[in-house]
Amino acid sequence: MTKARTRKAAPDGSKQTRQVPIVKDLLTELKNFSPPKKTVFLFPSKNDAMKPISRAVYDRRFRKSVKKANLTSRGFSLHSTRRGLITRLHEAGYSLAIIQQVTGHRDLNSLKQYIEINPEATSKAIEDLDL
Repeated sequence: MTKARTRKAAPDGSKQTRQVPIVKDLLTELKNFSPPKKTVFLFPSKNDAMKPISRAVYDRRFRKSVKKANLTSRGFSLHSTRRGLITRLHEAGYSLAIIQQVTGHRDLNSLKQYIEINPEATSKAIEDLDL
């Protein structure tokens, strides 16, 4: 197995691959998936099957899919999907500790930056105070 080239460094400078849980349906699909025999990667490089596709290629394919789905005007990016997931989990009432497990964040302050707060929810919280 080759080392990941896109590992995030911890505050102490060490780099480790993070593992996060995935949805059961996706796990089933991945278990049933057989990559071409010449590679071990789910998304192999077109030019060299022994290497994964680059982040730039992945981003271009993602943007092409967004365009094909007529979602370009919605501002999707690779990062916005992560922000949306974290915000939806938070709005559904999951604790920051659970969200941290799902996303693989080590630092809660980093995780909190992804949560978008709806101004209406803030107003409702103030109105719900029984003072």
